[in-house]
Amino acid sequence: MIQAFMFYYVSGPVTVLEPGLAVVDCGGVGYGCRVTAYTSAQLKLNQNTRLYVTESIREDAHDLYGFISKEEQRCYELLTSVNGVGPKVADCALLFGFYRLDAFPMDVWMKRAMATLYPDGLPENILPYRGIAQQYLFHYARMHPELFE
Repeated sequence: MIQAFMFYYVSGPVTVLEPGLAVVDCGGVGYGCRVTAYTSAQLKLNQNTRLYVTESIREDAHDLYGFISKEEQRCYELLTSVNGVGPKVADCALLFGFYRLDAFPMDVWMKRAMATLYPDGLPENILPYRGIAQQYLFHYARMHPELFE
């Protein structure tokens, strides 16, 4: 049986690049894709890219997840096919189970911490180990919530 996809990939220049988000301009339409830290690190603002897309359609949201490679997409899809495993848990599994030190689980606390402490992103020398940095940042954010209100 042939599996049908609404979107297989999006291709074009990256017009917005933020932690967890890349917008790809496809013929004048900006497709916002949630991206892993690994994919994000491969992207450059205003450079052409191709992201393989996985759709997540729920009652309250229609999200696109973009991946730089088919292998990363397949791993993510396998992880999230397990009941109860969402994007954050998949990133945690990549970080702790598959030793992907660049996996960067993102939740509301991490979004606050990044916006406050690293609004321009993590320093370049930390990027290969951002998963380890995430653990320290998460702990710091949870121990000092008053800094992020």
